[in-house]
Amino acid sequence: MNGLSLNFQGETRVFGPDGNVLVNDAPAGKWRTQPQAGEPKDNQIRYDINGQAQPPVPVKYSFNPQNQLQAVIPAAANGGADSAPF
Repeated sequence: MNGLSLNFQGETRVFGPDGNVLVNDAPAGKWRTQPQAGEPKDNQIRYDINGQAQPPVPVKYSFNPQNQLQAVIPAAANGGADSAPF
């Protein structure tokens, strides 16, 4: 599935454009970037796996040469290497 990929403790977690999270290609939860009451306004993805909140994931945003917004999970949060841009 297309999406922003996170390497987390040997799992591949994909944040799909439809708001779903896949873990090793199986549906597992939902994600969002819009902060809810009391949450900071920051560049992080908040998500759950099987209804359990997971630690927020930082995201860097930039524009590619075609002026399209792209997101990358930085190396420090992604097992040592930046994710592929999505």
